[in-house]
Amino acid sequence: MSRRNILIAVLVGLVILALWWFLFWRGSTATIDDIEADIQTASQEQETLEARIARLLELQRQQGQFDAAVAEISVSIPEDPSEAALLESIRSLARDSGLAIIQLTAIPPAESTLGEGLYEIALNLGIEGEYFRTLQFLFDLEDLDRLIRVDQLSISATLDEETSTNILQTNLTARAFSTSPLPGTLEVEEEGN
Repeated sequence: MSRRNILIAVLVGLVILALWWFLFWRGSTATIDDIEADIQTASQEQETLEARIARLLELQRQQGQFDAAVAEISVSIPEDPSEAALLESIRSLARDSGLAIIQLTAIPPAESTLGEGLYEIALNLGIEGEYFRTLQFLFDLEDLDRLIRVDQLSISATLDEETSTNILQTNLTARAFSTSPLPGTLEVEEEGN
């Protein structure tokens, strides 16, 4: 074999090797790299989805607690303003505490500035009675199932000359809440109990 033939054979071999490299080896390496990148991406997505599933399962386990909290809030802030029932609850608390209601007024629900979909029922209440009875009424008002926010409270005392005890006149401005408005105004004026 001549040098020329050997040189041609080597060149043909290099061309075949270069073609094999560009067509098969490099393409398969790029495909392997792409597949490895896809596997890495899929692995990360799987971890993300597994974490999300775990979070959703935890929320599902806590569903009972969420339902109980929603039920409690529904009692505290009912859909129906039930002004009459609210006033009767306050009247009952005052009566049970031994207080005289001087004034009890509820203004119809108006849209609240505290949150969207929340309505306020403004309340004005005037009561009269002894210190501990007034204190008991305020504690009972706080424990009422219905959420009542006291915005203003004023107390003044006068001496009952017959019994030599201090009688407190308590006026408070408060708000009860609901998730829907109903028209109407309820005003109750009571003297004594």
